[in-house]
Amino acid sequence: MNYFSLISILLLSFSCGNSIQKESNAYYTKQDSIRCVEILNSATPGNLNTTDIAKLFIGTPYQGGTLDRDTVERVVVRFDSLDCTTFVESVSALTRCINNGDKDFNSFAKELENIRYRNGCCNGYTSRLHYFSEWILNNCEMGITEEILPTCLITAENRTINFMSRNADKYSGITNDSVLNEIKKCETFLSSQSFTYIPKDKVINLTPEIVQEGDIIAIVTDIEGLDISHVGFATYVNGVLHLLHASSAKNEVIIDPLPLNDYLAKRKHHIGVKVVKPLK
Repeated sequence: MNYFSLISILLLSFSCGNSIQKESNAYYTKQDSIRCVEILNSATPGNLNTTDIAKLFIGTPYQGGTLDRDTVERVVVRFDSLDCTTFVESVSALTRCINNGDKDFNSFAKELENIRYRNGCCNGYTSRLHYFSEWILNNCEMGITEEILPTCLITAENRTINFMSRNADKYSGITNDSVLNEIKKCETFLSSQSFTYIPKDKVINLTPEIVQEGDIIAIVTDIEGLDISHVGFATYVNGVLHLLHASSAKNEVIIDPLPLNDYLAKRKHHIGVKVVKPLK
């Protein structure tokens, strides 16, 4: 996986009639807004599962850096290509909107903002939840998700989180010392927290009672200074746990052919997982 997948890739080519919209705090194309409303109106409100929506995106191209598209931080909505995090965020926001009976684009954009930004407010580059461990913490505090912590499987450790500040030149949004200092404050906070996860040698013990269809799987890495390197959704194939994700290796959204346990075993820097349940 490319661990700089959030590095800025400015995408400027759009077909005629699909111009970029910059209304309120959102950044999107007409085509994106149309597809959004189509999906919002395609299902009945209630107990829809995230994977019901996630599977609609199978085959969608993988594209890193889709959020860094302007000098002003806005809530980027993009459905024609996704990275692993924007895939999880977009699907989660769509599912929440449908289950709440919200069928308009503005409701989706606000839900996406709630999920993607600290305390649900897009207020510059540093308000974005760049580290997925903070994403989990903040979304749990907001009542959007709940972390699953099976006591017999988890381990806890102290971690130094500083990947972004140590690689500031790789992030187009880190434009000055003020922004960098805000990123460092976030890293200091995360480094002060106990970091819990399920080691990959125990992932085989995850059952449908622990990890349910549609739960978010966050893959923990041992890359220095980093917490989580990849995310996706739990899905079961013939009763076996797999990962439904935007794959940089396959360049599209897929249900990984390997069971999650085998997927992790093949990647030396993947050392375990966090499991997060989307709440209704």
